[in-house]
Amino acid sequence: MAYVVCKMATKLSQEEATTHLIPMVSILLKNNTTEVLVSLVENLDELVKVLGGDALQEKLLPALINLTNDKTWRIRLAVVKFIPKLSTAIDRTLF
Repeated sequence: MAYVVCKMATKLSQEEATTHLIPMVSILLKNNTTEVLVSLVENLDELVKVLGGDALQEKLLPALINLTNDKTWRIRLAVVKFIPKLSTAIDRTLF
């Protein structure tokens, strides 16, 4: 499901993605299953491209920062691998 939610972003406008996908992604980010979180983080780049920096900064960035402290190394690794993709979407001074 995490994979599909992120891929749906390519078919939606920025407003639609913010309204409909961000709540789903927020719920998935609170999931305790390693596979769900890893899949979500690995596929967030499609959603990031659609959302842009502001929505990402307000809604997803705090959750991603929390995941950097997760006890599971696979989740932390997925977040670290996602950082280069994230850097292209957020403001340079914030990064």
